[in-house]
Amino acid sequence: MPQTFQPRVEVKHVFFDYGDGHAVLEGLDLRIEVGEKVALVGVSGSGKSTIAKLIARLYDVGDGAVCIGGTDVRHIQLQSLRTKVCYLMQEPMLFDRSLRENLLLGNPGATEGK
Repeated sequence: MPQTFQPRVEVKHVFFDYGDGHAVLEGLDLRIEVGEKVALVGVSGSGKSTIAKLIARLYDVGDGAVCIGGTDVRHIQLQSLRTKVCYLMQEPMLFDRSLRENLLLGNPGATEGK
């Protein structure tokens, strides 16, 4: 991604289902400008988490496009995309280790000063 990357997010007429034929998203359009804060609110199963997963490209859209900075996420290398976008799970997860060891999983080179 270029140095001047502007992370505007656009969801363009997106359709998505989890392969069971039951549409989770149907023709969704969403535009999030740089610096804008957006809350997705709805009942369980309405697609809030799905939208976040599509932006991080944990799933690909069935139809339509998800774009960041004007580029379809399917045309961005996953490694590059995932250094700019992250998806946090709704439920925290800790491994059966110390808190320090759990924190080091995200950054093995971290020091106590960081």
